[in-house]
Formats: sequence, structure tokens, C-alpha cells
Amino acid sequence: MYEALMFLLIWYSTSTTLFQMIQSKVFISDCGRYFDAIGTFIQNVTGRVAIDEPLEYAKLYLDGNLQMWVDAEDSLEL
Repeated sequence: MYEALMFLLIWYSTSTTLFQMIQSKVFISDCGRYFDAIGTFIQNVTGRVAIDEPLEYAKLYLDGNLQMWVDAEDSLEL
């Protein structure tokens, strides 16, 4: 009986806190910023991974020059 009462108390306090948090304007703006950051990250990753000439990348990899090419690309972004 004691364990069930403690479980209900913890569940009630947690759900009440989460409900109040979700209604907060700060929480909503933080969620917006979080998902904007995630979206920007995904766009950057997919843009970087986009392959214009896949055979050229395969040739660089097979020749062992792919790491040199990646390092050169990274130095250009500075």
C-alpha cells in the first residue's frame, strides 16, 4: 500500500510539473531554438554529404587521397 501511494505521489508531482513546464513561454521558445538548431545541423550535414561526382570520390578513396582532400576542404572553410 505504501509503495502504491508513493508511486502515485511521484507520478502526480512529475505530471503536474511537466504540464506547468510545457505551458511556460520560456519552454516554448527554448523548444523552438532547440529544433532550429537541430534543423540547421541536419541541413549542414546533408549539404556536406551531398555528392556531386560520386565516381570522383570513389577514385580518391581507392587511391588513398580522400583524407588529403577532406583536410584541404576543411582548411578552405576557415
